[in-house]
Amino acid sequence: MSRVLFITSDYPEDGKGNLYYDLVSEFVYNDNIVDVIVPQERKYKKKNTMLKSNNLTVFRVRYLNFRGKVSVIEKGIATIIQGHFYKWIVKKYFNNKYDIVICATLPISYRPVFQYVKKKHKTYTYLLHKDIFPQSAIDLGILKHKSILYKFFRRMESRLYDKSDKIGVMSKKNIDYLVLNNPRLPINKFEICVNSIIPKAVHEIATLIESRKTTRKKYHLPIEDTIFIYGGNISRAQGIQFIYSVLPEFSKMIGAHLLFVGSGNEFDNLKNNIIENKYENVTIISKVEKSEFDMIVSACDVGLVFLDYKFTIANIPSRSLTHMEFRQPIIAATDEYTDFRDFIIYNNIGLWSPSNDVSAFLENVKKYIENKSLIKEQGENARAYLEKNMNTKISYLTIMKNLNKAGNIHEE
Repeated sequence: MSRVLFITSDYPEDGKGNLYYDLVSEFVYNDNIVDVIVPQERKYKKKNTMLKSNNLTVFRVRYLNFRGKVSVIEKGIATIIQGHFYKWIVKKYFNNKYDIVICATLPISYRPVFQYVKKKHKTYTYLLHKDIFPQSAIDLGILKHKSILYKFFRRMESRLYDKSDKIGVMSKKNIDYLVLNNPRLPINKFEICVNSIIPKAVHEIATLIESRKTTRKKYHLPIEDTIFIYGGNISRAQGIQFIYSVLPEFSKMIGAHLLFVGSGNEFDNLKNNIIENKYENVTIISKVEKSEFDMIVSACDVGLVFLDYKFTIANIPSRSLTHMEFRQPIIAATDEYTDFRDFIIYNNIGLWSPSNDVSAFLENVKKYIENKSLIKEQGENARAYLEKNMNTKISYLTIMKNLNKAGNIHEE
């Protein structure tokens, strides 16, 4: 039994199927005591809440706004001081002797809380690294490489790595990038800790799929067409200009429907574009609760992943896990650096094209429209791969083996 502190800015209340919610559930299932700290943006006007259940405590604490359309100044301050904020919360509410503290990026400002628990209790620190910032901001043109702000965040990033006993990343290319750009760090500081969820049972998915026609009618989706769904954040990182280029060509396709479900800085612009151009076979829906999203996914056929072509770091989108869970193949339009491309091709769970080639993307769409057996084959492959290689049990064991080696586990 271990005492675990888990800090993340993504821990939804209806979170089954969320990376971090499921990982925490796995820790609790294995008889560990877990305290979760999650910031609650002030725009929602909610009070601090602390919920305790068996070995799990979840503290949702009021904080500055840092997502979506918020002031750049407020978002910047929220990002920079977040680690100090967590340190204060730990000292005031959770001053326990933890065996391990796990923090998930973004942000990259966890160093103060890592430093505090290491100094006080020699706690093992584990960084779940899901976004290599500030390089991601450089790729998207948000920051300039020689700017003072970039140098400030780069220093913050380096200091966080120094205080991390282990850094779990999503793929081998993440390790390659971090080792190349942080040569003073030992290579054994990094390991692959895959994106993972607790897959829904087959009978749960079957029940949702039984309502497929009802769900399509509810959201005014065509009953017979092949529906391609993108769910998640809609922002610059998704290569929004590429999506705009796809839409007029996709609108000419027969037997295909494109569905967007999500939120983000570019959501309103995308919605207005769809409405203004009167695309009859394109639908956009605002972000819904996870249970409702799963119902929508179950009524669709193929999952979509978009990433900006300019990325020079390997992104492995977690949204793909839901499609794999529901036996859906994936069409990915991404940069050429990411090994997500190799992942879906090598395991025969989808099709890929570069996110600067509209024709190649549409050819992949056409393959699924004309070959329903390919949807079934690759969908089955996706589910099988998820169960074997991207189950939360694997991420849990990856993290715990480090704790076992460090000898931090103690009996209560």
